[in-house]
Amino acid sequence: MGLSKGRFGRARRVGAFGAGMGGRLAWTGLRGVGRSDEAKAEALAEFHMRTAEQMRAVLGTMKGAAAKVGQIASFVDSAMIPPEYADLYHEVLADLRSDMPPMDYEDVAAMFEKDHGGPPDAVFEEFDTEPIAAASIGQVHSASLYGGDRVVVKIQYPDIDKAIVNDLKNAKAFMWLLPLFAPGLDTGPLVEEAERALLEELDYRLEARRQMRFADSYRGHPFIVVPEPVPELCGRHTLVCEDVRGTGFDEFVASADQDARNRAAEIIFRYSYGSLYRFGFFNADTHPGNYAFREDGKVVFYDYGAVKEITREDWERFVGLTLPLAEGDVQGLFDECVRNGFVRRPDKVDPERLVEWLDMVVGNLLRTDAEIRITREMVGDAVASATDPSNDWYSLTRWINVDPESLLIGRMQVGIMAVLAKMDAAANWHRIAREWLCDEPAATPLGREDARFFDERGLTA
Repeated sequence: MGLSKGRFGRARRVGAFGAGMGGRLAWTGLRGVGRSDEAKAEALAEFHMRTAEQMRAVLGTMKGAAAKVGQIASFVDSAMIPPEYADLYHEVLADLRSDMPPMDYEDVAAMFEKDHGGPPDAVFEEFDTEPIAAASIGQVHSASLYGGDRVVVKIQYPDIDKAIVNDLKNAKAFMWLLPLFAPGLDTGPLVEEAERALLEELDYRLEARRQMRFADSYRGHPFIVVPEPVPELCGRHTLVCEDVRGTGFDEFVASADQDARNRAAEIIFRYSYGSLYRFGFFNADTHPGNYAFREDGKVVFYDYGAVKEITREDWERFVGLTLPLAEGDVQGLFDECVRNGFVRRPDKVDPERLVEWLDMVVGNLLRTDAEIRITREMVGDAVASATDPSNDWYSLTRWINVDPESLLIGRMQVGIMAVLAKMDAAANWHRIAREWLCDEPAATPLGREDARFFDERGLTA
């Protein structure tokens, strides 16, 4: 089935999936009448397997914003999915990270020609017509430049811009409901920021410039690798960068021992938060398909479509909110939250309970000076506390506001927690964060390597 780009056609496909899921669930319940517990369990397991497979098929062919929802569901636990079936959904939906149904080569050549005036073989010495990856907005091909350098070429799907615009229109049609569940939330600016961020991902020229900023910042780093873009070959619909590969996330997690997983997790944590604290920009797209793990211990970071740069004022405000949490300053944190509009009704919010919630949302990473193993239960609880009105935290979170500048930071934070949980990673995250927040000495061997690299370049946290 081809890419559906019309607004109502895309809404209809999602609606049909939901209706079909409801019908299957009802039928599964009827099938269980009078049957043994074992037979009921088998029927329910079959229901979830078929639902996950249909979800993969529908979102995979729709691509765009709909597919991004599936990518998130492939690694972030949700209260909507029973915990005992979370692994099943993660495994089935993992294909949405890099193995969606690809577009035909004729479409590839046509999209490439929009930017370069001719097909790929007019620009590259070699171009592999079979994609090595296919994701939400475009797919990736391997190629060779004249002279022999290997590169990868990301090419946008035809009409994906129209599909995403219509996904946004469909989503905005329901935004008026949010204040009913979260009266403390100012939804207008949030919707505008989410729309801006998603539409920016459609311009690969912008992504190439952002990727170059990361490449410039980490070139020669001892354990962080950012593939170098080839700016003169990048256009609105095509992005070309050096071909740097490694072991994929799922394979690495399945084969690496605990020490290797902890080390790689610390690298991901340092890259994500270190970029924010040191440079004032970060990559909000944290799904596992954006990492590769090399034999030399370095981690490769891909995909720079969802990069956010914050102003110095916003950076200082973010640190002002984070530092009291790391220091355990309850009243100081509450005052900062009120001053910055995070808590718009202070009369409705208890400071101690606010800190308890923030502790839970970031997995006690900042406040607890001890080694913490991040678990999927932590992530599930954090997501449920902010999205489920039946959750015990709802009496607090309904009065919490999120400003546009914090939206993508929150996306990164939850995503990083989910990634580290899938790695079963443990570290004293508090001590690592204090390197940036409090300018304290490096807490780990990796931290010392990192600090030496930036000291030699005249950069500090």
